[in-house]
Parts: sequence; structure tokens; C-alpha cells
Amino acid sequence: MADQNMNAEQIGKYLSGEASPAEVAELMAWVEQSQANKEFFDNMLQLWAIPEPQPAMPPLNASKAWAALESAIDQRAPAPKNRGIISMKMLLRVAAVLLPLALALWWTLGRNDAPTEVLMAQTIAQERKTITLPDGSTVQLNENSALHYRQDADARYVTLSGEAFFEVKHLDGKPFIIESGEARTTVLGTSFNVRAYPNEERVEVSVSTGKVQVEAIAAPQQKAMLAAGEAVAVQKKDLRLAAAEEIANNATAWKNRQFRFDDTPVDEVVLTLERYFGVDIALERAAIGACRFSGHYDNPQLEEVLEALSFAIDAQWEQRAEVISLSGNGCR
Repeated sequence: MADQNMNAEQIGKYLSGEASPAEVAELMAWVEQSQANKEFFDNMLQLWAIPEPQPAMPPLNASKAWAALESAIDQRAPAPKNRGIISMKMLLRVAAVLLPLALALWWTLGRNDAPTEVLMAQTIAQERKTITLPDGSTVQLNENSALHYRQDADARYVTLSGEAFFEVKHLDGKPFIIESGEARTTVLGTSFNVRAYPNEERVEVSVSTGKVQVEAIAAPQQKAMLAAGEAVAVQKKDLRLAAAEEIANNATAWKNRQFRFDDTPVDEVVLTLERYFGVDIALERAAIGACRFSGHYDNPQLEEVLEALSFAIDAQWEQRAEVISLSGNGCR
């Protein structure tokens, strides 16, 4: 019981955006421990997928709020498979941290101007999903990512944590707006990749087709218009936007299983390999990172790329515990 309550509180912090990267990692590890944990987590995600509160809120009737929430639980949550798994209803009654769910649901049910569509999708480690949004757009979610969607009379809104590739359907007069960490991306109809993991130093947007506008949310004067084949990185520390051609080349490697390095700095090659294969690569000399590398790969294998990279820049690689070390003089 205590363990379930603790993880209910962790999920509450995660869904409200208050969890630290370490807490997110701990929660994801718990989710992967068992199918029961994953089902519980998925149910909480469904319950959380309601419109965000707006300023005008009707008077609160707590008992009715709980009744509305319990009704939603009865309809959505599967019955426990055995007596050892606590029911969603019992858990929510004791997990006070999740009270905002009940309040938000009560408020939503009492509103006539709530958004017309609401959706949420979530992936864990080594899981990817392709979803179709209510507007007909499609999204491919990379692992450890979360997406919220809502739509009203004026626009379509997405909040993204993690990485996703969007193919946005054009709707006249209804822009598609994505908030991902410190960056806001606005489009009408196009395809592009957004990477916005909380533990990384920058948010990256790369365009495949069409055009998008990217701006720093807290510094809207920092903005850029991107066309197909272009990419930009929003630095979280100073909200500076920087064009990044190397990002555009391999932004979608995670979904199309292709690498394209064209005179690419080794620093960027290493970053791509780390992201794709989930490894840590250390350069023993910083100068190696400034070397350039070219090569195209379909369904790449880590050892294959490391061998080619080492030969091209006169370096050596070896596995040391959990880290791959790249050493040598570098740059033939």
C-alpha cells in the first residue's frame, strides 16, 4: 500500500511537470517492473487527459467532484486481477496529491466552452507509438515521451516532453501550436521533428516538408522561420536560437533507421550515435570532436560506424565498462 501511494504521488508530480529528471527516471523504471504497474500508469494518463484549467472556475462542490471522478474510473479502469492489486478508486481516495484530477474533471464537466478534443499519449523506454490526432494529423512518438493535445475553435495545441515526428494536416484558420520545454513551434500543415527531453540542454526542431516558425516562449523576439531541410536549436540556458544543419541531417534517424554524415563534426556524430544506440561515448582529446566525418548508413550497426569513424580520423575506440572511449591524434 505504501509503495502504491508513493508512486501515485510520483505520477502526480510527473503529470503536473514538477518531477525532476531523476524522479522521472525512477518512475519510468517502476513502470517497467511489471504489467500491473504499466496498466496503473496508463490509467492515470487517461484520467489526466482533460483540458487544462482556465481562470474562471465555478464554485467547488468536492463531493460531486469525487463522484464525477469515481464515475470516470468505473468506466475506464479495468477491474483488479487479484486482491493484491489495489483498485484505482481506493488508491485515489488515499492519494491526496491527485485531488486536482477530481477538481479539474468537475470543472471540465461544468463548462460549455471546453476544448472540443482532448488526447494524451505516452511511451516508456524502448517503446514507440504512432497515433492519429482528432484533426487527422499523425504523430510518431519516440521512447520516454509524452504528448497532450487539445483543440478549440481557434487553434490546435500540443504539449510535448520527449521527441516526436509530426505530419500536420492543414486546416484553414487553425494553426497547430506545439510547446516543448522552452520552445514554441507554430505550423499550418507540414512535417517536422521536435526533440525536447527535460534532461537535455536544448530543444531541437527539424523540418522535413513545408515551413514552421520556432520561438523561445520566454523570449519571443528569439524566433526563426524554417524551411524544409533546416533545423534550429533553442538553448535552454540563455534561450538563444542557433541554426544547426547537422541536426537536420539525422533528426529522424530514430524512426527511419538511417544516418547521413556529410563532412559532419565528430562532436555531432558522437551525439547522434549516443541518442540512437543509447550509449555513452567519451572523447579522450577534445580536438577529436572538431574532426569531420562523412558516411551514409541504412540500418546502422554501432560497431560498423565506430570502425569507419576511427579509420577516417586516425583514432581508436574501445569499450570501457559502460563507456565507449575514442582516443588518438584524430584528423588524418
